[in-house]
This record gives sequence, C-alpha cells and structure tokens, in this order.
Amino acid sequence: MALVVAMAACEGAPTSELPPLEQAEMALDGFAVTLSPDTVGIWEGRSSDGTLLVRVGLTEWQVVGDLDRDGTPDALAVLWTSGGGSGTFMELASFQLDSKAGAGGVRWLRSGAVSLGDRVRIRAMTESSGTVELHVTRHGLDDPMCCPTVDTVLSFEVVDGRVAES
Repeated sequence: MALVVAMAACEGAPTSELPPLEQAEMALDGFAVTLSPDTVGIWEGRSSDGTLLVRVGLTEWQVVGDLDRDGTPDALAVLWTSGGGSGTFMELASFQLDSKAGAGGVRWLRSGAVSLGDRVRIRAMTESSGTVELHVTRHGLDDPMCCPTVDTVLSFEVVDGRVAES
C-alpha cells in the first residue's frame, strides 16, 4: 500500500480509537524545556532559566499505524520547531502510545526524532510496508535560506519505537 497524502493510516491499525497526535505529550531532546499545549497541535515552553521560548508545531504530514509490525500503533509526523529566531527547524518525530496517561486513558508520547533541516519544504509523504518516504526540497550549497532548490527523497522506518533513516 503506498499513500501520497497529507495524513495517512496504515492498513489494519484501529486509528479511529487512537487519541489525536495534537494532544501528544511533547519533550524535546537536548532542551531543559517543559512543553505544554498552547493551541491544538502547537506546544510551547521556556528553558529552565527562562531565556529561551520554544514553540513546536504539528504539520499535516503524518502516518499512523503499526509501522514496525509489533502489534501496536506507532506514528510518524513532521514537526516544526522555532526558538524565536530566523530559523524554522523541521524534524520527523516518532510517537508511541502510553497507557499510563491516568484514568485508563491513552496518549501519544514523542519517542524520538530525526532532523530534516532548517526551512525544508515537504512535498509529499508516502508509506509502504512500514517504510515512510518524505519528498523534500532542501538547500543546496549556494541557496539562500528562503529558497531551497534540491529535491530529495528520504526514507525512514520505526525501529524499537524510534524513527530511523533506512
């Protein structure tokens, strides 16, 4: 099954019963920042010393299903991150379900990410047999930050609950 859509679900996954990714618990690698939902699909938080405001946003580029074929749903989604400067950093993040959400609920937890770069443009996302391909436009050596020109296809999979390049 190959999908080229903004939001895709893998065959056989009961995605209608899953919580939306917009309500995921968000923590960023390498930052002492606690992020809380600001609006649906956008999280923000300050560094422990109060100097850095970080905003993270969920894009429409998502795949939900049993991507690693272990019997439990996984999710991959493209996120953007901004610290208020000129960059908008894109990443492909993996999410796993956490049943310890309290009151018998279930929530998504961010379990890892792979950087895609600063101001990368996503053109398409496809999924086939657990492999997710991202069609992106990245910056060439002489490209200004506003205008990436290099079309690239990147391939990913979920391994041990985390996103990995394949």
